[in-house]
Amino acid sequence: MLKHRSLTATAATFFFLLAGLAVAHADPAGPWKLTVGKSPTCDLTLAADHTATGCVGIAKWKPTSAGMTLYTGNGSVYGVLATKGDIYVGKSFGFQQTLTLSHTELAKN
Repeated sequence: MLKHRSLTATAATFFFLLAGLAVAHADPAGPWKLTVGKSPTCDLTLAADHTATGCVGIAKWKPTSAGMTLYTGNGSVYGVLATKGDIYVGKSFGFQQTLTLSHTELAKN
């Protein structure tokens, strides 16, 4: 049988692991550059209310445990992206084009 001290240590470890995951998956809301296949990039803005603007065909986004899913205006899946360092990469649904979502670089003064 587990000792009370071991159970407490296990619970504390679990809590800190969950807290670490929350920090690792920071809120992606804000300006991004989206590349679809070999097309030029477009400016995609992800809002805190999970709406998306700036790129044709993308209206919503939803975070997932591995990254995020982009949705069209009618709720269909546009693409599924996985976190890869500071960017998101994946494939569009249907056409299977490569998707790359990277941070917009702010203009230097």
